Amino acid sequence: MPPVARALLSIVVGIAVALGGTWGSAQLADCMAEGSLAWLVRVAGRVVSTFAGATITAALVPARKALVATVVGLVMMSATFVTFVARPHPFWVASSSMCGVILAHLGARALILRREARDAEAH
Repeated sequence: MPPVARALLSIVVGIAVALGGTWGSAQLADCMAEGSLAWLVRVAGRVVSTFAGATITAALVPARKALVATVVGLVMMSATFVTFVARPHPFWVASSSMCGVILAHLGARALILRREARDAEAH
């Protein structure tokens, strides 16, 4: 498979994982009673799924791992922003979700860069 096609396919897989985790946490929160815990489940689901999507995307490509993880992070930041513009949420949910998604993306990117540096030293 050509490298560009593999990178695009991995980005699609990473976005699907990230959005799937976000959707799953929203469904779980809807089953719970309204309150802070339900909102917290939504925030945690969005953060964890962003991290998982970015790292899975990077694992599927042979090169430019940080770049493809960044694309997934940017898509999730955009999706988070659009969600909060389209439907009103409490301020703490919107702000903690945006900060969490940004930190999850940066954490995944740092992990990927650290692994690449370690692998480069080993060879």
